[in-house]
Amino acid sequence: MALVVTLALGISSGYAKPDPVGTDVKVSKTVLESFNKEFPHAEYVRWEKNGDYFVARFNNEMQRLSVYFDENGKVYSTTRFIKADAVPLNAMKAIQEKYDLQENEIAAMEVSKETRTYYLFSFTKDKKYHIVESDASGNLKLIKKQKEG
Repeated sequence: MALVVTLALGISSGYAKPDPVGTDVKVSKTVLESFNKEFPHAEYVRWEKNGDYFVARFNNEMQRLSVYFDENGKVYSTTRFIKADAVPLNAMKAIQEKYDLQENEIAAMEVSKETRTYYLFSFTKDKKYHIVESDASGNLKLIKKQKEG
């Protein structure tokens, strides 16, 4: 199932720890150590719990990321917002042609989950909000379509 992420950034010192404002998530030492090892330059870290996963939402080297960790500190998935020019050409071409869109009308997110990487696109067309998944080859799958508002 595709992960749709709404990033909320909290204020932190760059050392990953639960954000005392707006969350009561207690992150285990194992998860924090794993996070700090993988992302030593993380800023504005905010932790959440999503099912069995701890989710760190943060800035890292000028990118907005969300990383899902299991209780053992293993990364389950990583998502990041990317610019259209960072999307594989076949994927971008497929979404533009199928929905008659320009690059500036599309928000893109890269999702890496275990051994798979795919892209989520969100856009509004004909007063409907769309989320479409694509692999690097441009194979599209509609995830969500709903009226605006």
